[in-house]
Amino acid sequence: MEILFRTTAPLIGAEYRKVRVGMLVNTGLRALYRLLEPILKAATPVRTGALRGSTKGQILHASGARDQILSVRQEARTKAGAYYGRFVREGTRPHVIVPRRPGGILAFRVNGEWVFTRRVNHPGTLANPYHLRAMEKARPQIEAIAGRMASDIVAIVTGGKK
Repeated sequence: MEILFRTTAPLIGAEYRKVRVGMLVNTGLRALYRLLEPILKAATPVRTGALRGSTKGQILHASGARDQILSVRQEARTKAGAYYGRFVREGTRPHVIVPRRPGGILAFRVNGEWVFTRRVNHPGTLANPYHLRAMEKARPQIEAIAGRMASDIVAIVTGGKK
């Protein structure tokens, strides 16, 4: 019994440290999201507000729930169901737009006038990497949060008070 106690005691301490480190990482990722959300929303181009309003953050667990990942997404969709934030950020090539239904008509406004047609040769759009500009703007704060997380984790792993 004494040997079992000696071998499990360090494991209990190690498990406690893992839990504390996991909690610190989770807290740090939530702080990063609270920092990034308003900066990303402010940088997002606005036409209807749907893309900006669809900004969501979630902490995901990977590799058997050992790794935590902050996922920040913008989930606005076109009427056809495509997530269009990617098209704004990366741009699009010239492409043809046709109605979804055979024999259908496209209807849209140009300079306040309604246009009805069966196909459109879209010229494509330029990329607008607003998300990269937002991350660059937040870099000093991101580094500060990451630095605090790292020092707190080192203190736990090495037996400090945190």
